Amino acid sequence: WASAVEVPVGSVETQTEKDGLCAELDALVSLLYGLSEDQVEHLFATFHRGWKYEPRLETVLQHYGTWKGKA
Repeated sequence: WASAVEVPVGSVETQTEKDGLCAELDALVSLLYGLSEDQVEHLFATFHRGWKYEPRLETVLQHYGTWKGKA
């Protein structure tokens, strides 16, 4: 799969890079499902009870804003 999209295997080396890519994926999936920013916030607030989700949500919403209108 990585070859098909021209991404070298093992190119993501740090946890920070992985976390950023996961947040971007969350944003893209949210957009493809037609969710609004408010709905994404609601999902994080209710689905992740007991988990400090705010930093991840902030990153997801940044990616959401970047991709909104493009996806």
